[in-house]
Amino acid sequence: MRTGQVPDHDELNSEFAGISQTELLEGIAEFGKIAGVEVPHAKAH
Repeated sequence: MRTGQVPDHDELNSEFAGISQTELLEGIAEFGKIAGVEVPHAKAH
């Protein structure tokens, strides 16, 4: 569903409970690059 809102870290943890934190943070960083926003707590490796 497109709400125009970016979920916070807790929401993402709930939605993607089966993946590692490293993978989650990499996904957040990748989203930030695509969306053109900097996500300070997520660094892609």
